[in-house]
Amino acid sequence: VGIGEGSYLSFGHGTSIPLKDITNIDISGALGWGSAKHNNFYYGQDGGAVTDFLVSARFSFDVGGYISVCPSVSFSSIVNGKIRETVRNAGSKNDIFFYGLALSGAF
Repeated sequence: VGIGEGSYLSFGHGTSIPLKDITNIDISGALGWGSAKHNNFYYGQDGGAVTDFLVSARFSFDVGGYISVCPSVSFSSIVNGKIRETVRNAGSKNDIFFYGLALSGAF
């Protein structure tokens, strides 16, 4: 993570749920914690604290037996009040959605 000192830990869990015979949905969540040095370097805040969370959902579709297509959607949010204020004052967003698409093949 950049050139700053400190630690960032992510605690997460996920599960896969079968949907019919053609796909699964993978759901996961994580909670991030930044050490005092990390939070000071990136946000100008003193002390270690829970900083953010992330929730994601991903579908996996098999195409032709050797190829998989996996669209995903995720939401991330800064949860620490002081860090949210710092990020907002810097003109950045505290809450974001992002999307992705992965294509994989087996030989």
